[in-house]
Amino acid sequence: MSHGVFLTQLTTYLQRLTEPHKSREQEEPPIVVDPAWAQSVLLRTLERVEQGESSNRYHQKRAAQYLREWQDQDRIITFVRELIRLLRQGLAASESEEQVKRVVEVGLARWLDLPGELQTQVRTAELDRLVAEANRFTFPPSPSAYQAKFDVVHYAASNQLVTRKEGRVQISSLGQRFLERQGREAVRFLLQVEIWQSLGPLDPDRLSRGAASAMLSKKSWLDDGEPDNVPCAFSTETRLLDLGVLGEEDQGRIFFVTPLGQELLDELVNLEKPPVTLISESVVSGAIPGTEQLSGKPTTYSLRKLMQGVLRVNDDLNTFCIDHFPDVARRFSSEMTREARENLLLQLQGTGEILAALRLHAAESVERHGHILKYA
Repeated sequence: MSHGVFLTQLTTYLQRLTEPHKSREQEEPPIVVDPAWAQSVLLRTLERVEQGESSNRYHQKRAAQYLREWQDQDRIITFVRELIRLLRQGLAASESEEQVKRVVEVGLARWLDLPGELQTQVRTAELDRLVAEANRFTFPPSPSAYQAKFDVVHYAASNQLVTRKEGRVQISSLGQRFLERQGREAVRFLLQVEIWQSLGPLDPDRLSRGAASAMLSKKSWLDDGEPDNVPCAFSTETRLLDLGVLGEEDQGRIFFVTPLGQELLDELVNLEKPPVTLISESVVSGAIPGTEQLSGKPTTYSLRKLMQGVLRVNDDLNTFCIDHFPDVARRFSSEMTREARENLLLQLQGTGEILAALRLHAAESVERHGHILKYA
């Protein structure tokens, strides 16, 4: 399995969200390709190959096979449409439709090692690059059993790398922080984000602290499809494999922790701060969606009012503390009033930490009552 696909796809998706949005009036017109013209270009080009004009004799032997491959599923139309889209973005942005068609035909010819070039070597080299990109789009590599098509749109939403405002998906501050990192640091950051929000070992979108610990203990394991024998969900296993945290043997049936995985998983298991504290820092810095306007920690008074709106009855407060602050909950007694319990929680935990836990516990309710909050 090739590594880096997931990271590349996620980065590309988030980067596109940072591009200025165009109104409908500003959007580029749809690219309409005349199928008859596209087929005629393909036939003319392959006939030149068959006649021996190509500098690569291998192409000449495969001309008939190329024809079948390009006609299958209308790939020639897909290729031409994608190449025109790429040309409009720069190389042929100001050219007429007929000129763009000529550039497309030159590009396809050069892909098959036929003579042809543009006005300058620089423009010709750029055309070759765009043709290669359009070809990859048209003939994507077939994924193996463990080379899943990653749903980065779903992943980004599940891990709060994006937010939705006014019906439109936008990159969040957390997503922006991810884009600031590359390579190992990008992987480290994503794993920390997953750990913060994981729902447990079988969470398909996030690695859990327990799963990370189990991987370190096992070192390697056989994935036979039995949940009891694997440390995490299959989708998480596949994602970690692509990120280089895990390796595989025996055609993907045996997984093992790589040296990079050993380093990163050990960090996650031994984080000095609990996940809720890390999230609270992100809330204060505006990294969690919906908090970008915040510049400080919530005041004690406003946070108390928020808790009363979100955790409306005493049992809600008790459950919240048991789930997120068990050390505080253990100090509750049956004689304590609601106000006394709130006071104890506010005395023992920071306001930012409590707010982060509330967002995890009851996100929709916190959003509805968010106007209550004031910041120091």
